[in-house]
Amino acid sequence: CQPGDQWTADNCNQKIVGARYYPNAFIANVPQNHWSPTEVISARDGGGHGTRTASTAVGNNGVPMTVEGVNFGTGSGMAPAAKLAVYKVCFDDDDPNTGGCYTSSTLSAIDDAISDGVDVLNFSISGATTTVVDAVEVAFEGAAEAGIFVAASAGNSGPTASTVAHNSPWLTTVANSTHYAFEGTLVLGNGMKYKGASVNRTPVGQTPMIDAATAGLPGVDPLAAKRCYLNALDPTKVSGKMVVCARGVNARVEKSAEVKRAGGVAMVLANVSPNSLDADFHSVPSVHISDTDGAAVYSYLGTSNPTGAIEVGDTTGGTKTAVPQISASSSRGPALANGSDLLKPDIAAPGTAVLAAVAPPSNSNRNFDLYTGTSMAAPHISGLAALYLGVHPNWSPMAVKSAMMTTAYDLLGPDGTKLADPFAQGAGHVNPTKFLNPGLLVLSGPAD
Repeated sequence: CQPGDQWTADNCNQKIVGARYYPNAFIANVPQNHWSPTEVISARDGGGHGTRTASTAVGNNGVPMTVEGVNFGTGSGMAPAAKLAVYKVCFDDDDPNTGGCYTSSTLSAIDDAISDGVDVLNFSISGATTTVVDAVEVAFEGAAEAGIFVAASAGNSGPTASTVAHNSPWLTTVANSTHYAFEGTLVLGNGMKYKGASVNRTPVGQTPMIDAATAGLPGVDPLAAKRCYLNALDPTKVSGKMVVCARGVNARVEKSAEVKRAGGVAMVLANVSPNSLDADFHSVPSVHISDTDGAAVYSYLGTSNPTGAIEVGDTTGGTKTAVPQISASSSRGPALANGSDLLKPDIAAPGTAVLAAVAPPSNSNRNFDLYTGTSMAAPHISGLAALYLGVHPNWSPMAVKSAMMTTAYDLLGPDGTKLADPFAQGAGHVNPTKFLNPGLLVLSGPAD
């Protein structure tokens, strides 16, 4: 348990049995004045990404979770009795060209994890899409040969084909599914209703609507205004209104924060291309709608005196969103590495609007939050692998992978009406009620 900034050996316990960090490359490349204000040089989590993946995989059972007045009951990680060893390789800064997760740090962490004797590694970080012999993938081969199960995120560049990362056969590449639909309804002044993603529990009556692209401060790029960048909106145009913000580039929750700053009372977040619908805790009541519904809303904004309301839940009268379905944002195959001779991703797991623990200082002082992406799907698989190894402690990583894949079931497509294809879902959705008794195992080893 390596001590560091805001972290001592006493912070390790019967749950967190190890904590290491690898800051050398970050410190050497990033001046301290560019470090994120919540970043710390220790195993302590600054941004919250490690906390939410760890809690999803091995968080304790029966933990009460309430966020922004919404009671979600109690939750559990996939393997609540498992122990956690932390290997922090990512550090946050304000420069898009530096920071992040340095390869040298990752390689050192994998080496240490092998030496420490871990059973499972979770890697909720993207990777190479065209090769399996880059340094990180080869290091994971070493982990697999040492008997360690490795789960890695497929990436969040779907639904575009051949965007899947981690094409190696020695790890399990995880796609992202929507397992539960948090829904709200946008009601336009013309009576049209559009179902979207929302955890909002405060209805908003008919309110004047405005396209954020037309509400920018003087001199602000209309595209920056359209996407509701921080300090882009003009309070004289936005105050008291429902603002339609386009998805893209900046964080979804940053958009609603800007709407609130400028005096807006609600937000419609509109996809501009096929993508996931994400339930987030926003600064103002919000609903996230699809690109096709977004196009209709933008068209409506061109009429005289447009208004909109937000109702709680799905009030469209239509069929409730069918789940589980593959997320539109989950990266797709076919894999480009090795002449496309491997089918990737391998399997899908819940990754959309997953409620997990976070680091409060960088998450609006919340203890829990909803997050979306294959980063959340991978720890479901790594946690389930730990659960599996608790029952079958002598099974190889490939035996566990086979058991998961051969017992998986088909997901629905992103529209909720058709089956997902193998390049989206891999073998299908993980099925924990069946995978402990798979019957047949399809095994491979170092030579394969």
